[in-house]
Amino acid sequence: GESSKIPEYYKNDLSKDVYYFLPFVFGLLGLFFLRKSPVHFFTSLLFFFTFGLGITLYVNPTPSSILIRERDYIFIGSFIPFCIWIGCNNRDWSCEQAIFVLHELGVDYYKNSFISIP
Repeated sequence: GESSKIPEYYKNDLSKDVYYFLPFVFGLLGLFFLRKSPVHFFTSLLFFFTFGLGITLYVNPTPSSILIRERDYIFIGSFIPFCIWIGCNNRDWSCEQAIFVLHELGVDYYKNSFISIP
């Protein structure tokens, strides 16, 4: 929006940090790390282009004929593999460690509930 309508207190606030480029860099780094596994690399790349460019060309949205919500529905398919690429940056964990941590979080969360987790 217009920055002229923002009060001076919020304009000069020291906690106003903008990191728009950081997720983009993490996504590209994740894609770079994913190149070691050609099957996963090409599958995620195909998934990204099919749901990004493919659906956009199929629907052929024009600015006057599409609502904001519908535009978000078109591009969410390409957002998912990009989020996977961002997650591929964590090279310190293996898949087994990630599954173990998720299992332990689930055990702690459902410890006192009626659902039993082995």
